[in-house]
Amino acid sequence: MIGLILDRRYKIISSLSAGGFGHTYLAEDTKRPGNPICVVKQLHPPAQDPNTIKIARDLFAKEAETLERLGQYPQIPRLFAYFEQQQEFYLVQEFIPGSTLAEEIQVGHPWTEEKARQLLIAVLEILTFVHGQRVIHRDIKPANLIRRQSDGKLVLIDFGAVKEIATQTVNSQGQVTSTVAIGTRGYMPLEQLNGYPQYSSDIYASGVMGIQAVTGLGVNDLLKLKDPDNLSAGEIIWQNRAQVSSEFAAIVDRMVRVDYRQRYQTAADALTVLRDTVKIATRQPSSLPAKQSVNVAQRLRQLPKRVWLIVASGLTVVLLSGLGIASWQNYQKNAQASVLLEQAREKINREDYGAASSDLNQLLRIQPQNGEAYFWRAYSHSKSFDLDSTKKAIADYTQALRYLKPVTPQVGIQFSVDSNTKLPIITDVPYQLPAAQAGVRQNDQILAIDGQPTVNKTDTQLQKLLHGEANTPITLRLTRKGTSEFEVTFKRVMAPNQQLAVIYGQRSFTRWREKDYAGALQDARKAQEIVPGSKSTGLFHYYEGLALAGQGKKQDALYAYGKAITDDPKLEKPYIKKGEILRQLNKPLEAVEVYNQALQVNPNFVEAYSERGETRFNYLGQKQAAIQDFTKIIQLRPQVHSIVEPNYLANAYFQRGRAYLDLGKSQAAIADFNSLLSQKPLARHPCRSAAPHRSLSISCAELCACTRAGH
Repeated sequence: MIGLILDRRYKIISSLSAGGFGHTYLAEDTKRPGNPICVVKQLHPPAQDPNTIKIARDLFAKEAETLERLGQYPQIPRLFAYFEQQQEFYLVQEFIPGSTLAEEIQVGHPWTEEKARQLLIAVLEILTFVHGQRVIHRDIKPANLIRRQSDGKLVLIDFGAVKEIATQTVNSQGQVTSTVAIGTRGYMPLEQLNGYPQYSSDIYASGVMGIQAVTGLGVNDLLKLKDPDNLSAGEIIWQNRAQVSSEFAAIVDRMVRVDYRQRYQTAADALTVLRDTVKIATRQPSSLPAKQSVNVAQRLRQLPKRVWLIVASGLTVVLLSGLGIASWQNYQKNAQASVLLEQAREKINREDYGAASSDLNQLLRIQPQNGEAYFWRAYSHSKSFDLDSTKKAIADYTQALRYLKPVTPQVGIQFSVDSNTKLPIITDVPYQLPAAQAGVRQNDQILAIDGQPTVNKTDTQLQKLLHGEANTPITLRLTRKGTSEFEVTFKRVMAPNQQLAVIYGQRSFTRWREKDYAGALQDARKAQEIVPGSKSTGLFHYYEGLALAGQGKKQDALYAYGKAITDDPKLEKPYIKKGEILRQLNKPLEAVEVYNQALQVNPNFVEAYSERGETRFNYLGQKQAAIQDFTKIIQLRPQVHSIVEPNYLANAYFQRGRAYLDLGKSQAAIADFNSLLSQKPLARHPCRSAAPHRSLSISCAELCACTRAGH
């Protein structure tokens, strides 16, 4: 590559680094005065098939736009150009003269607490901006921080998201997969290692650098401070290796917690605490506990041997009997709680939400920290018509998020039980998790789990069969349309608890109902972060769209609804909401096209016919076409199961009657209004009184029909 001119402009003069993701070179910009030095990054797609190249190209353009935006910050290199040449991708960035932090943080040379504090403040200042742009760096480490020669400030380089271009492939099922986790061993927390980076993952890596600095240990030595047989189980025990205050140690400890929810959730939070902490003298170990221990030991040794044996044996008996009683009581409580939870879920399946709430109230008196119970009670509240039901649901969803474990052993499937076959059908298979990698697909039916038949089993019983410890194997016997029965075996892995995504999504929707649009938006995006690449993100993008629309951000909401449709085309509501916004933007033809897409997915989608009919009638004046849509609804004869559901059948008679009146077909209109009168009284007016842009005022016959109907 040396001497090669790329894009007829950038002449490669030396190689800076090379790795699995690509090469980094120094180059001259031959088309600028003085041929200034720049950095050229060459990124290799992992495969050359057309699908992989297309995905890489799309991702490359997206990440280049992100780098362009990030480069506006003075401590991030500017992006000068990006281009593709012979199916290789290139970024051209600003060259930063200086040395990396890897040259400053050296093994065997611990820093002072104050010097390490200033380092963390400098890094967190940059991360506050980066995270504010909704970007996770994913590879924070000393080698990616340059001390700029001109002013001594730190500059953050080598964003991990760009490396995704060199990891994304398409498998035989057409699914996008990542060939390797982005990041560096030792700096990557558990959730990032498993493919679920969070903003707090960058905070974890920053904390590890801080520990390196004050201990003088290498990152591999820090790993040895955990249990070598289970690196994911414990925290880093480092305080005894450094001379720092308890306040500083507590801050860094929180930055590097294994549970990502127990860390500072934003760089700004950690930055504020570090800035506000007053420097105190290096802590000295107190001698008081040791003296007390010596005195107790001396007094015990002074007791006669016979008395000491009696004391010891008495303690043993008391302890053992106490433990036995406690264990039995705990067993009884756990058994009772399991029965109550199972009863509650069965009642929820029957839509008996009041009775389910009673069971869950009793369960929470037994186990006040049962996150599962809070989740199902919140769900029951959300289905209630009580005055404060939404507020109660939000409070319970919040408690569920507090008590449920953020990282659990995962199989990587979601399912529902088919009402006909009584077998579980897989509804979603997140591509990063073991089931997808073992070849399990959406719509597969599960016949058995580890040899146990699944037919006629409840949702709770199936969840128990799927549950197990991390790294333990599980075997599914499956059937797939067009194939005979087959088995797949794979291991459970530790991954973010997918139920948390569901809870964030449900709380987002409930907050939207309460008009807390900012909270709803935050929850929807949090849900997306937990299950990236999952079909479920379609629902969470829909919730995001609702929140954005509530804030009046119509273009952003349109984009979110579009993402929801892309992620899950069978999800119906995003089509309706997208069409609604397009009508508000005076784009009725585009709204009709969205309804057409919805009807291609589901030809019996009643609401899409209703919205398309009203758009054609009220916005476009296409009365005959509107009549066809309303006639289709009447043929489908949708039923109303609740007073809060719209009565599409009544609305279809009403709107078709209006259209007939406009066309001068009075008898047909009267027939429809009479059919409307035969409908059961509704809780609200079927004509959706807010219909805008009516071309004609309501006629006398129409008004009489509505008056006689009692509206």
